[in-house]
Amino acid sequence: MRIRAEDSPLSPLGLQLDPTQAQAALAGVVDRLRALVREHAVVILRGLGDTFPDTQALSRFASQWGAVMPWSFGDVLELDEQASPNDSVFAHDRLPLHWDGMYRDATPEFMMLYCRRAPAQNEGGRTFVVDTRRVLARADAATVQRWKQIDVTYFKGGQVHYSGAAHSPLVARHPRSGEDVLRLEGPFHADAPLLNEPLRIWNGIAAADVAAFEQELVVQLRAEDCCLCHAWEAGDLMIADNFAVLHGREGFTSGSRRTLWRVQVHAEPMAFNPPVPERFAEPCPPPGTPVTCAGE
Repeated sequence: MRIRAEDSPLSPLGLQLDPTQAQAALAGVVDRLRALVREHAVVILRGLGDTFPDTQALSRFASQWGAVMPWSFGDVLELDEQASPNDSVFAHDRLPLHWDGMYRDATPEFMMLYCRRAPAQNEGGRTFVVDTRRVLARADAATVQRWKQIDVTYFKGGQVHYSGAAHSPLVARHPRSGEDVLRLEGPFHADAPLLNEPLRIWNGIAAADVAAFEQELVVQLRAEDCCLCHAWEAGDLMIADNFAVLHGREGFTSGSRRTLWRVQVHAEPMAFNPPVPERFAEPCPPPGTPVTCAGE
């Protein structure tokens, strides 16, 4: 069966394949599906049911796309609410926008989320996907130039599988296409702190201006023509271009059945992350420490 991208648009971005198309895509050549993800930023295969009965099956599928990113727990992360979480990723809180692999040596090209169990319609838990290329395209030249003067360093406490330090310019280059993309983990709100928030050090903007700047940026990231809000159904498989998008999570009702499995696939060649500046080589202060911006 031929997959016709023009028959399957999502609003405002991405593609969604119905169960018949989805099964055809899985049975077909991976190159076609990979090309659709690269073109449309995110593709959702709906109605796969028990196509992946266990995490090993999902890992085997992902390995057809390239080298799967390994973790201490294995290839696939099981995302559900834990009784005593030590990080928001395992709680029912919202997750700020971010890109996968930021605290690792390399950023994976593809991020896959498989919905094993979905929350009820009134329980929240939607996933937000922002095509940052669209955000940059709709911003005026002066705004983009201002963004290009900013970089951010992040420090994450070692309480979870991902931790350490990360550094990125706010406007980076897509490793495959060369397009400008945005790189940000945030926003965070002082009046609603999350578990194990990272410390962030902004460079190129005065510390007093960061909060207002970030809120201004988030308005653009959440613009209707840039942000997909996906409500999960059991059997959904989301595949996203992790180079092009940021993604986050809406908070959901505690005790809901929301369970996602996540696996990530590297590019060939691998897209290594920029080094953390030497000025941040000393042990970082604990989260909550007032932030001062280098160079200000």
